[in-house]
Amino acid sequence: MVKILILAIALTACIALGEGRRVNVTSLQFINGTSCIYQGYTLQRGEIKYPSDYCERWQCYPKKKILAVRGCNIGRQYESCFHHTSGGFWPYCCNYYKPYC
Repeated sequence: MVKILILAIALTACIALGEGRRVNVTSLQFINGTSCIYQGYTLQRGEIKYPSDYCERWQCYPKKKILAVRGCNIGRQYESCFHHTSGGFWPYCCNYYKPYC
């Protein structure tokens, strides 16, 4: 089962949740409501990308400032571990995930 992770990077990193603090995240950028830039990849509005170096599916919603990320269901017992896959694209690469704890 694939868990949907909305990596809105806290909607352009407004993690403060009412405290008024802003945290700048430089790895995710939204460009004029037309595209998203993440981890060196540029995605146009609505574009879906399956990056070869991540076992994930990314979809860009720049007007809403959301980058939707789908990954593999790794199970609670491995949540804090580093995960590595031996290759392939999402969702097939999930079959080769190995946790390193």
